[in-house]
Amino acid sequence: MSAFNVARVVSGLILVLTFSLFLSCKNTAILDGKTNGPNQSDAVISLGSLVHNLDGPTQVPEITSSQSQPTSTRNNFETLTSNKNTFETYVQMGIASFTEKRYTRSVDMFTKAIELNPRNGVVFFHRGNSYLYLRQYEKAIVDFDMALQFDRKVSQIYNGRGRSYLGKGDHKSAIGDFNSAIKLDPGDPIPFYNRGSSYQLLGQREDAIADFSRAIELDSSFVYAYYNRGWAYKELGNKELAALDFDMTCKLGDLMC
Repeated sequence: MSAFNVARVVSGLILVLTFSLFLSCKNTAILDGKTNGPNQSDAVISLGSLVHNLDGPTQVPEITSSQSQPTSTRNNFETLTSNKNTFETYVQMGIASFTEKRYTRSVDMFTKAIELNPRNGVVFFHRGNSYLYLRQYEKAIVDFDMALQFDRKVSQIYNGRGRSYLGKGDHKSAIGDFNSAIKLDPGDPIPFYNRGSSYQLLGQREDAIADFSRAIELDSSFVYAYYNRGWAYKELGNKELAALDFDMTCKLGDLMC
């Protein structure tokens, strides 16, 4: 077992959490942006939230696979702050802050953990995700690069780095990372969705439709895959198929209703 995976297991036991390397379609926080405007990273916070700007496709980037996210409460957080300043405590505080959407604080906590133990790739992964939510894409990429030095066979790291490249508009690099994530875990719908988002932003709508369709095959309740595929069909002039997908988004998530 590699050092990264050992660290991941140990951290999960220490934190008394089911560790998540991001991205369950149903349990992940997301970034959402219009693909037909200059800023593709305007955010909403959870996949269950409604999209407020329904004039173009959305991005659900960062997403994680089919594992559950760590959870915490503010009482949890306050209890943690009374503990000693240990590596484990800083990691827990970082996760608690991230769960509470206090992303700047989560970066600070993970940074303190890294200062105490710079040989734990899981923490670089977590801090990279915090930077991603802060839209500090260059810093996120650096942290995902560091995480990959510990284990190059974790699909979610490639997915996170790919989303960071996507946020920068570097779709060639993004697609390369999504390809790597798909190769490592072809049963995860999220990298297909994210690669489809890059293709859609590049105007390669047929490729985007193929990826959104594969994401739907893997997760038939993936509302944003229907939503973006509907826009791709609409942009190609196929109003009938677009209407069917928009109807599904309405049934599944109140989008387009």
